[in-house]
Amino acid sequence: MSLCAVFKSDLQLEPKNFFDALQPYQLPLYVTSAEFPSVHFGIAGEALRGIEINREEEGYVVRVCYYASDADYRLFALTVKAAAALLNVAPLWDDYTEGEPVDVDEIDTDSWRDKQHQASLSCFCFLTNYYGKAGVMDGLLQTFCVGMHMYEHFKVDVDSDNLDNFRELLDYLVSVQWYLKDKQATSTRILIQSPDGDHNNDKRVSLFALEDPNFAGDQYIAYAPLVAFHTAQDKELLLVPIEHLGEILPAEKVRIIDEYQYELLEPFTKNEIRETKQRARLFTPSDVFHKPLFPGKGFDEQQRTFILTWNPSISSITLDEHRYALAHPLTYQFNWSVCDYKNVRIGDRFFMIKVGDWEGGVVMSGIFTSLPYRGEDWSGKGRETFYVNMQPNIIIDPENAPTLSTYVLNKQLAGFKWDGGASGRLLDQELARKLEVFWKAHLCCNRNLLQSPHAWMLRSEVDEEDDCECQYKAKAE
Repeated sequence: MSLCAVFKSDLQLEPKNFFDALQPYQLPLYVTSAEFPSVHFGIAGEALRGIEINREEEGYVVRVCYYASDADYRLFALTVKAAAALLNVAPLWDDYTEGEPVDVDEIDTDSWRDKQHQASLSCFCFLTNYYGKAGVMDGLLQTFCVGMHMYEHFKVDVDSDNLDNFRELLDYLVSVQWYLKDKQATSTRILIQSPDGDHNNDKRVSLFALEDPNFAGDQYIAYAPLVAFHTAQDKELLLVPIEHLGEILPAEKVRIIDEYQYELLEPFTKNEIRETKQRARLFTPSDVFHKPLFPGKGFDEQQRTFILTWNPSISSITLDEHRYALAHPLTYQFNWSVCDYKNVRIGDRFFMIKVGDWEGGVVMSGIFTSLPYRGEDWSGKGRETFYVNMQPNIIIDPENAPTLSTYVLNKQLAGFKWDGGASGRLLDQELARKLEVFWKAHLCCNRNLLQSPHAWMLRSEVDEEDDCECQYKAKAE
């Protein structure tokens, strides 16, 4: 996503011609690519994304990406003005035939920059909420990652016209961009090839050598889809999706850079290395290319299905806590106790059912994101308890939004105790397939949940078909 000022011209110019045209502005430019077809540069110490001048078949394009700093937008405006004078051509927005003229004076105003900041914020917040993942963007010098943790930390409000907090976030990202300039990133050119043969699905690796005494202060754990934890002693290589990095690293030895990246402050002790490896194993999937299906999206025979139970009257998670999680679904740490923990695998599905007083029903669905681990008994009774981390795709407030009721489940899916029992029981595959049908139909019949403040859905992991048979209503009646 970017803004492009297009110049249709037959002139054959070199990058030096454009830099010479910018000299009157006396800008301290930092150039990362000085050759066509794409020249990339920014203002030293102030650039976040920088700008580009691209030479194309019918002319030149000056481009600035969304989520740019004020300095980037200012440089974009000055470069468009300089290019217009150099080429003696009026710039157009986006394309050569139907693009509207660029107002070279308007794009060099505070109000225009505010408009771009608001558009960037709205766009990336929408994408973050839709996909449930942070935005990963190319900066002038290195990648940066922004998601809901950072928005909450900087108190950024996408619905507010006040951009002060968003500008504070941008200023921080700019400072990080230049702070990391002389540090070595762990990201590598190592690619794990996708089994489907499509190189677009290959996964790049960020290699973290746990025993490297020179790591602290010189390197940082940089973004790649997978982080490889490696120790020379046992030559074990653990591949972990980078979104789980914060659940693995010892908090006192690292500094959070952004949503996914970390700076190591001190080398790990032997105990910390051992504990980090143990935590990394919890998040290492057996197949890094397997994309699990969320409940409501279909049924995958590779996945197992577990039924979690929640009784608000006795649980350590109250109804208010459940509502807090519903309001902060992308930053809340979800985990739950599982009795059939020996059968759990990363990517397995779960349905959480509210039980106890009043009518019960399914209040949450999603997938497990870790293997089980021993933890303190939530009830305080000292029992051996195992927990699993999880990612929901649907959360419902049972007092204010419709749930798939235990009455219907008991009536239509006999053979399982739906309104009680231990939490984390494994459901047999035949009942799991039937439950998927009922859950998908329930969501289909209650499309208002997508807009309800009393429910949350990970939109990319929920079917939003316009035409669907309402099997749930038919069977419930």
